[in-house]
Amino acid sequence: MTNIVEYLKRKLVSLQCFIGVEMTDEYIKLVEIKMDKNNSFIIHQYKMEPIQTNLIKDGFILNTNEVINKLNDMLKQLTLYTNQVHFMLPSHLVHLHFLTVPHHEKEKILKWIQTELENERIELPFKNPHFDMIKLSTDTTGKTNIMLLTAPQDEIETYVNVFNAVNLKPISLEIKAFSLFRLIHALELIDIMCSFIVIEINKFSAEISVFQSGILQTIRSIPVMRSPEKYRSVKTAAQKAVSFKIVKKNEGDLSSYLTLEVKKFINYYHYYDNNKNKEDFQCLILLGDISELHQIGYEFNRAFPFEVRILNADERISNDKNNNLLPFFAVPLGLALRGRH
Repeated sequence: MTNIVEYLKRKLVSLQCFIGVEMTDEYIKLVEIKMDKNNSFIIHQYKMEPIQTNLIKDGFILNTNEVINKLNDMLKQLTLYTNQVHFMLPSHLVHLHFLTVPHHEKEKILKWIQTELENERIELPFKNPHFDMIKLSTDTTGKTNIMLLTAPQDEIETYVNVFNAVNLKPISLEIKAFSLFRLIHALELIDIMCSFIVIEINKFSAEISVFQSGILQTIRSIPVMRSPEKYRSVKTAAQKAVSFKIVKKNEGDLSSYLTLEVKKFINYYHYYDNNKNKEDFQCLILLGDISELHQIGYEFNRAFPFEVRILNADERISNDKNNNLLPFFAVPLGLALRGRH
């Protein structure tokens, strides 16, 4: 009788628990949350495990069996209340296209996209794409603006096979930018309709995502260089026109390097990218799993004319008082927040 009661309790709890998993070149990260009917949530448990070099490289799983073993060992240390998982596909494996199409129901647009992809009229660097789309707006001519996302089906299946092998059921996948946007919205950190930047930094790269009016505008990845020889800049007319200047750096530290690279990116975005309705940035949100995060935040605050914030949490979302962990677990937490969707 006791076993039946415990089983029913677990089934009841599982209706309110959701898992997000992020696998990177360095770590496997997992967050399980409890969410009520009002979408209020609390972190139930979390785990981050380092993985050996070259098990995953640039988002590609190179050694499936070893990744399965590592994930399985990690799960043995946890008592999960659900097996349904939202997982992340590395952004550089996903291609974003902004298209304008005749206004139709979503099903008809998806059929049109399928035809275009099958006839290779949408250029992609891989075959056999998996795709999805997001309707953005309808203009005055009756055309619909959409965001098309494509990714190699083979790589998706590799991730799915890893989860299936450890009895986890993947129910959705997405890129990092969407997960972080969902988390920022849930925490009510800023007005998500403003123009803002999110930068997630790990040992090997920094991923920059730009949002305007609640819509992802662009994603860029820059390599993390910890010992650049020298920081040089050639000021273009566009660079001279912005409200801050790119200055020469003689110090070879990570924060100075990233400050320069982000300035260059912002210059490009405002003056060269296809950004017809550009707005001044109001905020930059910084997160990541590197020890230099606060030093980088300090340098960014000195360098940029808008607010710079390091993603932090409070007791609303965690039953663990060490809320400084949030910048490390932001992506899987944002994934878990997808809930039943």
